[in-house]
Amino acid sequence: MKRIHGHHYLPDPRKATYDHDTGLFNTVAYAAQSAWLLNATIRENILFGEPYDAERYAEVIRACALVKDLETLEGGDMTEIGEKVKCTLSDFRGSMYLVDRNNESV
Repeated sequence: MKRIHGHHYLPDPRKATYDHDTGLFNTVAYAAQSAWLLNATIRENILFGEPYDAERYAEVIRACALVKDLETLEGGDMTEIGEKVKCTLSDFRGSMYLVDRNNESV
C-alpha cells in the first residue's frame, strides 16, 4: 500500500505482547479518515443503503453508545442531518453534538 500524504506509524512487532484473553497483540494502529454524511436521516446514514433490521440496528446503536445521544434529539434517529439542513452531526470524544454551519453547538 502506498501512502499518498501525511505521516504514518507502524508499531514495532518485536515489542508487541500477546493478550491471551482477547487473542490480540497489544499494539496501536491509526487510519486517517475524512468524515462525511449523506443528506438524510441519522438512521439512513447508519444503514448506508443496507436493509433495516430492527434487532441488528438496536445492537449497533447500543454498541456505539448512541442510545442517550439519540434520545436527546426530538426526531431521534429520524433527525435529518447533512450540509443541506440547518444542523449537522459531529462526533467529539465519543459523544454526538449537533452543530450549526458556524460550528457552534446547538
